[in-house]
Amino acid sequence: MKPYEYDAFLSFAVEDKIEIATLLHHKLEEKGLKVWYSGRELLLGSSIQSTITEGLLRSRFAILLISPHYFKTEYTLQELGALWSRETENRKVIIPVFHRITPQEVGLINPALAERWALSTEIGLDQVCDKIAKYISASEETIVTRQKKTRLKKWFATLLLIALCLTALMFWRAEREILPKGIIIDAVTLRLREFQSNLEKNLSIILAKQGAEPTSREEVIRLLDSFSTIEAQYRNFYEFTNGITELQFEKNVGPASGIDFESWSPVDNYGFKYPQIYMAKGNTSTGAWDLQFFFFNTQETRFEIDKTELQDSLTVVTISYTEPLRLVIFHYAYGPQTSQRKHTTYSIHGFMTQEQYYFSNIDDKWTLTQIK
Repeated sequence: MKPYEYDAFLSFAVEDKIEIATLLHHKLEEKGLKVWYSGRELLLGSSIQSTITEGLLRSRFAILLISPHYFKTEYTLQELGALWSRETENRKVIIPVFHRITPQEVGLINPALAERWALSTEIGLDQVCDKIAKYISASEETIVTRQKKTRLKKWFATLLLIALCLTALMFWRAEREILPKGIIIDAVTLRLREFQSNLEKNLSIILAKQGAEPTSREEVIRLLDSFSTIEAQYRNFYEFTNGITELQFEKNVGPASGIDFESWSPVDNYGFKYPQIYMAKGNTSTGAWDLQFFFFNTQETRFEIDKTELQDSLTVVTISYTEPLRLVIFHYAYGPQTSQRKHTTYSIHGFMTQEQYYFSNIDDKWTLTQIK
């Protein structure tokens, strides 16, 4: 469907109507073009100015029959001004046809018009009309092609927009199911803080109850050297708690706490860099022992996120700790109360070297459900 009602508007001076304009109009329509022609469109009593303006707006091109009379007529000059205003860099609407005038003569009056692609009636009206018809037809094909390309671009743009929307939706859904790192950090930090706070409260109560006082590593080593000289059978007890899980026996406590008990020694403060050390003496008699040493780790526990994986409907996060042990209580006993056996109890409080945090997502809200 053409965007304009007329293929072209025929602009001419009234002095050229009888001589050539009417014939030019007929021959153009014989070529299949629909041409706005004032000799047919202007009716008795109609407004000349408004009718011509309407004709210009309803025509895709304008054929200017340029003769010596053209630049002397007020209406044609108004039409030319209106047509210049419709032209853009990518769209040319003016088709000049020179009649009894040369391009050089036109250039003296209107240089811009003289530089345009133009035809001359000297080659004959049939050839002039044939070339105009071909030019308009080619322009029509160009416009149709451009329109098709435009529609194709719009179609591709629409598809691209749909694809982007679908991709964004997929990412949005995926992000809803991916556990944010901030939630993991908050959960682990809260656990460390609560564990440390509860441990410090409980330790202060135990120290007060046992009458424990600060001591030094050298004093611990001295007393343990004396304890080691006692010739007696011995038994070791191992306890570990992280506030969630409680373990006993070396085969369980060692792997969970990351402790090699064979190499564990007070010489290096049992691996604590800057511990607070306390000692409590129980009721003792000659040859009997009842000592407790408390090694409290003053270094902060740090953590790293090792991996995140899905298990059924849960997201499982593995956390590794640095400085996981917070407190170790060593209880050394010997005498009648232990049937003359040496008893050493290791009570360890802290975190396992690795722990797993289980999170669930219900109604877009992440919840920590379990720690192992």
